[in-house]
Order: sequence, then C-alpha cells, then structure tokens
Amino acid sequence: MALFLIALSSSLCACSSPEQVSVKLGVDGKIYALSTTASTVREVLAQAGVELGPYDRVEPDLWEEVRPGMSIRVIRVQYKLETERRPIPFERRIIRSEALPPGERRLIQLGADGEEEIVYRITLEDGVEKGRELVSTRVITPAMDEIVVVGIESTLPSVPISGTIAYISGGNAWLMRDASGSRRPITTWGDLDGRVLELSPDGRYLLFTRKEEGEKLNSLWVVTATIAGEEAQPLGLEGILYAEWEPQPAEEGVYRFAYSTGKGITGPPGWEANNDLWIATWRPFTTTVESTSVITGWEDVPYGWWGVRLRWIPGGELFAYATAEGVGVIDAQTGVITPLLEFAPYYTYSEWVWVPPLSPSPDGQFFVTVAHGPPLGDEAPQDSSVFEIWILSVNGKVKVRWAENTGMWASPHWSLFYHLKEGLADFIAYGQADEPFHSQNSRYRLYLADRDGSNRRVIFPPPMEPGIMDPSQMDWSPYGPQLVVSYQGNLYLVDVEARRFHQLTEDGNSFHPCWAK
Repeated sequence: MALFLIALSSSLCACSSPEQVSVKLGVDGKIYALSTTASTVREVLAQAGVELGPYDRVEPDLWEEVRPGMSIRVIRVQYKLETERRPIPFERRIIRSEALPPGERRLIQLGADGEEEIVYRITLEDGVEKGRELVSTRVITPAMDEIVVVGIESTLPSVPISGTIAYISGGNAWLMRDASGSRRPITTWGDLDGRVLELSPDGRYLLFTRKEEGEKLNSLWVVTATIAGEEAQPLGLEGILYAEWEPQPAEEGVYRFAYSTGKGITGPPGWEANNDLWIATWRPFTTTVESTSVITGWEDVPYGWWGVRLRWIPGGELFAYATAEGVGVIDAQTGVITPLLEFAPYYTYSEWVWVPPLSPSPDGQFFVTVAHGPPLGDEAPQDSSVFEIWILSVNGKVKVRWAENTGMWASPHWSLFYHLKEGLADFIAYGQADEPFHSQNSRYRLYLADRDGSNRRVIFPPPMEPGIMDPSQMDWSPYGPQLVVSYQGNLYLVDVEARRFHQLTEDGNSFHPCWAK
C-alpha cells in the first residue's frame, strides 16, 4: 500500500488544481503527505486504498470535511482473549475440639493451593495494549484448607437432655445423649459436607454425607448412634443433594429414607441437580439399599440446576416440594405433582438461588413455608423485598398468610406434639429479620407462636445480644418445649416454658443440629 500511496501523491501533485488540498495520513505506522480533491475523510481513505477493519477507529471521524493541512489517523483496533492461570492460596483453619486432650494439636488435613483460570479481553491499538477487561474466572482446582485441631477443656456445666442431639463440628458428626457432658464424636475423617445429617425418628441411626471428588460430589453413609465405637457404613449412593428418614416408620426393624441426587461440576455452584426423588428401604447391619423411583427427572423446574427442596410429610406417601417459583405436594405412589402456591422468583443477580424452606405439621395435614411476596412501590416482582410465612393444607383447601415481612431466611420449624399443662399443643418457631426489607444480610430473632399465629414472642437470643445469622440451624425436641439452636458457632438449648437457655458446646464450630428420641 505504501507504493500506491506514493504514486497517488505524485499523480495528484502533477495535476494540481485549485480544488486540491494537502493532508497528512497516518496509517500502519507511517505518515504520508497527500494532495487530494476528496471532500470527506472517508473519500481520502478510499482514494488512498486504505481498508478499515471492523474495529478500526479514524480520527477525525469519517464524515468530517477535508481541510487544508488536516491530519488523518487510522488506528488499527484489535481485540483478543488472553487466558491466565494463577494459584489460589490455601487458608489455615484452627478447630477447637473436646475430642483431644487440652492443648494437644493435630494436623488433620494438609493445605494445598488451588488453581483458577482467568480470561481477559485485551484491547490493542496499533499493536499496543491499551486496556484489558476481566471476562470470566473459573476455579479449576479448589484450594484445600490446612486444618489443625487443638484440644480444649470444657468449662461448661453438663445440661440434662431428653433423647439424642446430633451435630457437626470440625467436619465430624457428634452426638450427645441424656446430657450435654456426654458429647462424643462418632466420625473422625473430618470430611462431612453438611448436606445431610439426619437422626432416625427412634434415634438409633444417623444418616450423613461425606465429600467426594469430581462428579460423585459426595456419598451417603449410616452409623449406629446408640453404640459407641461402631464403624460407619457406606450405602452405595453418591451425589446426594437431599436425604431424609421416613418420619413415622411403618414396620419394626425396617427403615426407609427418601433422597434426591445430582452431580458435581467445576463451576458455580459446584453441583447440578437431577431433580429426581427416590425412596430407599434399608435394614440395619447391611450396606445395600433397595430404591424405588418416585420421579426420575422433573423437567422444566425453574432454575433446575440448583434443585428442588423436599420434605417427607408424616403419616402418608406425600412430599412437600419447593422451587424458586412456588410450593406444592408430590404423591409418592403416583408421582403426580400438585402446585399449591406460586409467586415470582427472587432474582439474586448472583450464582445462588433462593428456594423456600418447608416444615410439615406433626399430624401431616399442613406444612409451613416462606413465600416471595408482592413488591412494594415501583419494585419489579422479581426484585420484591417482601417475604411472608404461609401455612398450606396438603389437600390445597387451606392457604393462610401466617406472618408478614419476616425475611427470606425465616425458616419456620413446626414442633412435634408434646404435653403442656394445657394439654397437647404444637408451636411454630421462626426467624424474624431485624431488617425485613434487607433480609438477605440481616440478623434474625427467634420467635415462637401457636399454630393459629397467636401468642407471638421472642425466645432467643437475649435482647442485648446480636441476632442469629441462620435460623435454619435449629430443631425441636421430640419430648418437650425445647429447641436446640446453633448460635455464633455453638449449640444452645432453649427452654420455651422456663424461658431460659443453656450453652451446650464451646468449640465455636458446632452446626446442623438435629434432635431425636
């Protein structure tokens, strides 16, 4: 092109006329002096044989009129993607544990750096980088924390407990039976993922999940909760997103549990749900289960990759379900899905999905949930900051807004029946957000109310203490008006009748409590 431009310049000079003007053209690293009769910058480039790429920029603009002595510059613009890999430093975690002698330190997991892939969009002008924009970040290998367990001596008084409480501390399952001072770990691997921790209704067996690599995601295990030193057994099931014992077993010595599966993926959120539902039959001291399919793969689930939430309703073959757009019931015998309440999904503008919690009534006639409410003012339905607690009958005839403006993490828990001075009663405990219209990051107060919504009162924590971050971390006693709550990393027993509470653990790492006989 350079030879063409020189020839063009000579030709124009030889045939000069009053209409010709002199301009300078800078392109591809060179500057040319031209005489031209063109009226616009676009025509100058056309006469000079300069071709523009799809992203090239011209100064001044192509539509500008040509003036004597004008300087025209063609800036070659290119975009390219550049991939970079960099390490993710591992973190060091110290876990306090009563399972070791006071002061003893034990390394239970070596730390390992992870690796992430970062993609940039590079802007080049005339071959020189002028800017870069982050396009995506993908974790190739997650970092693995270095975990050190330090033994501590408990300073807490032992608190009497009716039944058995299971919980997770330091990645292990712990039990306390009859009294909090009897607490002991029943696993030692430190790799429980917390997706499943379920005591059978009779308190004899604990169902839990352990982390696995790749698509396996995790594996389902069972351990005897009544005999110390018993080894846990794998059940041959992997990729478990949900598992729950049958609330009221029909046959002595035969246990059933429901489960749903998915697979592990490298990108967020780390799994992809199959949106299935199975019922498994298990007999103690065996490692095999017999599974029957209820739903093999629920199609058209809103945000299906995140998954459906499920709860087994006592006394029958019904399951309550929740998706980002509504709640309903599933008939386990026919697989028929019946929606009961629908609402606009809550847009998180992130890689997580809000799905309502579910808690059935002890008689199996109702369940309580949280619904995404209608917007306030000019909010779009999907951006509404309103969340409400609803009670629904499983037959669809009763739909009651039970509490307003509670917050998205209210997590209502319906109690078991127990005997009070007034007779049989059941209650609902739930979290009330301190900031109900900013409830995603709000703290919560634990409230209690009768089934009909009367007698609402705060039961935990004390008025001058900060609220609870996750009200789902609680469970009712099967024997009396008591709750176990995870608060600031420790378990507390909340006595509803006596209006007092007792701290049960002090390791700062106790979560996912469940309570059974």
